[in-house]
Amino acid sequence: MTETAQQGRLVYAGSVIVDIGVAVPALPRAGTEVLATHSEITAGGGANTLIAASRDGAAIAYAGRYGSGPFGTIIAGMLHDIGCETPVTPAAEQDSGYCIVMVDDTAERTFITVDGAEADVSASDLATVIVGDRDLIAVTGYVLTPGTGADTVPDWLDSIASARVLLDPSPVFGAVSAEVRRRVLARADVLTANAGEARALASAAPDAPLIDVATRLRSLLRPDAIVLVRDGGAGCWIADGAGTRSVAGFPQHAIDTTGAGDTHLGVLCAALLRGDAIDAAVRRANAAASISVTRRGPATSPVARETDALLAATTRSRPGTRPDPNARNDERPGADGA
Repeated sequence: MTETAQQGRLVYAGSVIVDIGVAVPALPRAGTEVLATHSEITAGGGANTLIAASRDGAAIAYAGRYGSGPFGTIIAGMLHDIGCETPVTPAAEQDSGYCIVMVDDTAERTFITVDGAEADVSASDLATVIVGDRDLIAVTGYVLTPGTGADTVPDWLDSIASARVLLDPSPVFGAVSAEVRRRVLARADVLTANAGEARALASAAPDAPLIDVATRLRSLLRPDAIVLVRDGGAGCWIADGAGTRSVAGFPQHAIDTTGAGDTHLGVLCAALLRGDAIDAAVRRANAAASISVTRRGPATSPVARETDALLAATTRSRPGTRPDPNARNDERPGADGA
């Protein structure tokens, strides 16, 4: 990790909930039952991004709400333990939401989510979040759908002219209204999405080459913005003013891919806050995400020295556009498919 003084905080505008995680051999058929081989209850959702950024050296703040019930207590404890600033007052009469996460023997994840206090962010809540010029705001689609922060988050972003904004659309971005999509895309300095999300946002075919998808997405943003399209264990495509290229990944045997995309996001933000160039930041995020999938559970992001060690041990060449841009580039298990 570069020993450069931290330039700002990661201000996370997303949903922090509780994960009820179960490992199963395979999903049960409708009306049947399956016995879990492992289970745990932890803070999850956006917690994984905050934890990953913290473990990689970033100062962090949560621009969201959590509840006052048993799930909210789990989240409050986690945020306290990782030193996360929490300017928004917890909901007094509402608990946080939760997600049932089922991971099968192929490391595939299936989710059932129940919303809670995190889905009701008001303008007065966001007014308590003071953002500095050097901070980096990470916004996810989970606070932009109708009934969440869709009526408040775009106005908040527009009121903060100088801080950089990173948008992670997430799988729910298709449910975001056209006007909110337009506004947050216009405000984004960096757009990062996995292959499926990127193809959907670009209205591309399911087998569209990701080099083309990344290039098309950049046309939706302002000229100086950057697009990242995560391609699982294969790495991540970058489209910016220097062109479109791929930063290679670190393929691993995946045990559990839960939270791998969150790890990629958190470590990417930490690297950008330290002043790393985009290619170096993406390579570091690729490495951290690849470590996370070798561990079971949601908050499996590595600490900085583990990512440093993997980067140091890797000798094969890195950034460079793939020689066959017409090849199909499906997301592969083993890095950051979340």
